[in-house]
Amino acid sequence: SAGFAIQSVSSGEAVAESIRSSGLAGGQNEAGRYFVVALVFISYLRSTTKSKIVSTVLLICMGLTVLGVFMTVSRTALLLLLTAVGLLIILQANKRNNLQLTIAIILILIIVFVFADNILSIMRTILPSIQQGEDTMGIRYNLWTAGWHMWLDHPLQGVGIGQFPINLPYYGQGLLSSQYLKLGAHNMYVQLLAETGMVGLFLF
Repeated sequence: SAGFAIQSVSSGEAVAESIRSSGLAGGQNEAGRYFVVALVFISYLRSTTKSKIVSTVLLICMGLTVLGVFMTVSRTALLLLLTAVGLLIILQANKRNNLQLTIAIILILIIVFVFADNILSIMRTILPSIQQGEDTMGIRYNLWTAGWHMWLDHPLQGVGIGQFPINLPYYGQGLLSSQYLKLGAHNMYVQLLAETGMVGLFLF
């Protein structure tokens, strides 16, 4: 999936200017999250294998997943990647065999160096987009507002599991353009609250 993502992307200086790839996943953010999780699993597998061939294959896979994260041009995935690598550093700080982690960090640094200008430009958009509701962040805020109103109308049981997109055309009127009226909430907690109400959120 990461290899497919790498082949079908071009990175611009901003999210809107980039051709973003979702690999074989449903969307760019989902793909980025999958690639970060895969990187963590692969890092663990490399620490347990004794086969040099398997270790080499897993090393290539680590490179593909890291590059795949950058090719999704997902700001969420970039932050998750930094967090995952940071946690791996902390968790393996007292272990003697840090080779796989060192390799992962080197791969990330190489990719950051190659795509430095574009990555920095995209990273610089994160805080302003959150503060001012710019870019896709504004769409998320409006999705969350619609979800909040769904919950206010159905506080205990919600609108029903899987019914957020079905109800969005009604609750998203005036908030979102028609092309966005089939989306999910882009927030697990808002979606749970809107679809299952207080009961579902409490159980979750």
